[in-house]
Amino acid sequence: KNRGISMVGTGTTVPFAVLATDLVPQLHVIGASSGTSHLARWRYEKLDDAVTLFGDQAGWRRLSNLNPDAVRRFQVAFGKDIGDDDVFAYVYGALHSPEFRERYAANLKKEAPRVPMAPDRATFDAFRDAGAELVELHINYENLEPYPLTEEWRGGADPDADPAVLRVGSKKMRYPKVTDPETGKTVHDHTRLTYNSHLTISGIPERAHDYKLGTRSGIDWIIDRYYIKTDKASGIFNDPNAWADEHDEPRYILNLIGRVVTLSLCTLEAVD
Repeated sequence: KNRGISMVGTGTTVPFAVLATDLVPQLHVIGASSGTSHLARWRYEKLDDAVTLFGDQAGWRRLSNLNPDAVRRFQVAFGKDIGDDDVFAYVYGALHSPEFRERYAANLKKEAPRVPMAPDRATFDAFRDAGAELVELHINYENLEPYPLTEEWRGGADPDADPAVLRVGSKKMRYPKVTDPETGKTVHDHTRLTYNSHLTISGIPERAHDYKLGTRSGIDWIIDRYYIKTDKASGIFNDPNAWADEHDEPRYILNLIGRVVTLSLCTLEAVD
């Protein structure tokens, strides 16, 4: 078991972004042009068989992956009660700071982030608390309560009687187009989402799109990934409905959209 912080790699055009996870991350979690760097909270060292209870069972020792000298710097500055988990949470909070990302935007494209030392204990505690909240939000987002979105069903479609109307198809979800009253131009209505031919979702807060991972909002990531497709190069068939089928949760993808809206709003609140 572990948790860590995945970051956009250096030498990329993708804006700096981080995401906490307790799963083994893909090499290109955020941004495809460079590998994603991953900072694990723990590292595991294999114990010699001689010190395990049974010689035929491998033992492991869990060690903090934070640099002890770095943790001591925080303890000297702000108090001996600061532990490794506090520093880990502070780092995650600091990496979400808009001020930090704007001031060092050029540096973040070329090198690993250099986390600033807080000016005082109160600031450290604020960023630590926000970072701890963000870690839990981003790791456990699937346990969040879905945001109350409005479901507009076409006549005759009844998800209770026929769960098949909840399935995504081979076309991506999309934002309906509307006319901007001020400019007269056709624009996308980001408060609504055409889920499939049976359902349109409405009531998405505009603010939810302000939380971005790289160049996309959380909702945009779902649009980009959750549809039936076959990869041309490998021939691999991908059907996102399979997870819902295997776990007998026909509303899984629909609820996921609501959870990502909740996640986005809660993230923005913590960042603020």
